[in-house]
Amino acid sequence: MLELNERGYCLVSQQIRSEILNGQIKVSGNMKLNKKGRFVDKALESRVQPSSFEPVTTDKIYTLDIGSEALFRPTEGIEISSILDALVEKKRTEHDISNGFQINKGFAYLLPLDCSVRLKQDAHIKSSPKSARGREFFKNRLLSDYNPGFNMINSVYGGLNKEIHLWLLLQPLAFNGIIYPGIAFNQLRFFNGLGAKLSSLETLREFEREPFAFTTDANRNRKPTRPIITEEGFQIHLDAIGRETGGVIALRARQNPEPLDLRKENEYNVEGYFDPITRKDLRRVIKAKEYYLLASKEFFSVPPHLSAELRRYSDIGFVGPQDFAGFIDNGFKGDIVYEPRSDEFADVELNDNMPMTTIEFFRTIVEPEKKYGGESGAHFQGQVGITPSKRFKPIDYKRLLE
Repeated sequence: MLELNERGYCLVSQQIRSEILNGQIKVSGNMKLNKKGRFVDKALESRVQPSSFEPVTTDKIYTLDIGSEALFRPTEGIEISSILDALVEKKRTEHDISNGFQINKGFAYLLPLDCSVRLKQDAHIKSSPKSARGREFFKNRLLSDYNPGFNMINSVYGGLNKEIHLWLLLQPLAFNGIIYPGIAFNQLRFFNGLGAKLSSLETLREFEREPFAFTTDANRNRKPTRPIITEEGFQIHLDAIGRETGGVIALRARQNPEPLDLRKENEYNVEGYFDPITRKDLRRVIKAKEYYLLASKEFFSVPPHLSAELRRYSDIGFVGPQDFAGFIDNGFKGDIVYEPRSDEFADVELNDNMPMTTIEFFRTIVEPEKKYGGESGAHFQGQVGITPSKRFKPIDYKRLLE
């Protein structure tokens, strides 16, 4: 057991592999390591990120009847499979997704994941949607045996040293999709002890020691931004100029019934699924209950000994979720892409440099030997401006604005 004066921390890639090898994380695949200490199974190794691990879908999915039932929730001390079995069959239709299965807006789905965990005392796990899934607006929440809350696993609820199976509650919000086994929707972060999150003062000291957020002037020169830090974290803002994006400052999700095949990359034209909003539009606004992609004013360079997370809900700019996938691995470089939905009663005007949300930082005790954007194969490393998921072809701004 960690002593109370022993600071908590977030596990990194080499520590996550050790947890897999010693059975604390149970997954499918070849556990043999190569000379570099990586899994020889490339599919398994690709799931290990600098400070997170990606569970993937199996061959099963359950369509839930949300019209006549309340939200499917986990319950303290009970396995998810038991909660599912308690539903009558017509309210939990099982499907095989081996050959692909279409998931649709307006429906909720429950998926068993290819991952289970065992928790040591003083350890806990947090789940966040992957960035690509947030930008495709596939809302997902982790459920786990014995734990009554979403997106978290804690041994205090009775799962200490037990095998805890992981499930995903999935709800498409803007687009339909086609899923298969082996698709990753979320990523897990593993914490030992408490206090891994940096305090506001520690965040300021980190910035003073080595700036990690920059603003770009009209000549495209970057300089450290003015840090605005509160008890909620490091404040970040909106780019409503769009110098790097042909004046496009937002993409609004369209009502397109054609599903996104989640195995494909560089497949779909952005204009088929999004409408642009430019800095020259007379009403540069976002409307309530619709889904958008926006970009931060700041360019970030996250230090290798820290990871970060955007505060999902904020009201410093407008009320509502500011993103659906806010976790950032160590070593990320680029603009932040927001995935907001406004819950305001009126339209929200987009003003340059308006505050959007805050970002929190988490410590590690060693740097990850796997770097973001290198062997991790990160699609969003170095992104500038609004960047959709890798399902989409690179944006042709001229065609987008026609």
